Amino acid sequence: MGIIHQAIQTIHYADAKSAQSGWLNQLHPITKLVIAFWYLIMVVSVPKYGLATLLMMTVFPVLIMIFADIPIGKTLRQLWLVIAVLCLPGIANLIYDQSEFATFGNIIITGGAISMLSLLLKGVLGVFTSFILLSTTSIEKICHALQVLHLPNKLVVLIMLIYRYLIVLLKETDRITLAYQMRSGNKIGIKYKVWGTLVGSLFLRSTDRAQLVYESMSLRGFNGSFYPPQSKFSIKDGLIVLLSLLLLTLWRFLFNIQ
Repeated sequence: MGIIHQAIQTIHYADAKSAQSGWLNQLHPITKLVIAFWYLIMVVSVPKYGLATLLMMTVFPVLIMIFADIPIGKTLRQLWLVIAVLCLPGIANLIYDQSEFATFGNIIITGGAISMLSLLLKGVLGVFTSFILLSTTSIEKICHALQVLHLPNKLVVLIMLIYRYLIVLLKETDRITLAYQMRSGNKIGIKYKVWGTLVGSLFLRSTDRAQLVYESMSLRGFNGSFYPPQSKFSIKDGLIVLLSLLLLTLWRFLFNIQ
């Protein structure tokens, strides 16, 4: 299975999962959005050598994925490319930070290795948090929550269109790549001489498809507004948010290990 086709399946999987009626899906989107945002703040606030603290912070997404019936192994396989890309920024830390952090016998653990792993883990937790949010909340509900939180309407619409047009771009890329491979005898890779032609064709085809998607949305009554979910933000949702923020904050600073 190609990387592009796998990315398309990942988006479809998240959309299908968000349409289910699990307990996490039924929570108000503002509740999940605020908790996810605060969790990311707690993760980012961990110092670069706080690998032990980050390992403790992984408890929350792992527990949520278990109770929300989101398979961890399948998620790792679907997001492996994103996780691999996250390794690249940390390589510089491994090279330039040669300070001694710990010693185990004759093995010296450098500060660069610890900071690289910390940076990688922060990225993985960020990707997992975003995937959990998309797998339990549709993009329309997320955009409605952003509007309620007074994010500029143009920015909210832009986020939604980027998400919807991303699948269009990926599908057109998959079709063009498949057509090229069939005409080139299934050779691995694409010759650099045809890169410009394929990119131009991809741009034109994606633009046409995106215009059709937008016209379909307009015919269905889309005018830049997102209708609220059936349930309203209640006192119960507010208590869940406050309790979750308090728990995340206590957990973050209780295990502030360096």
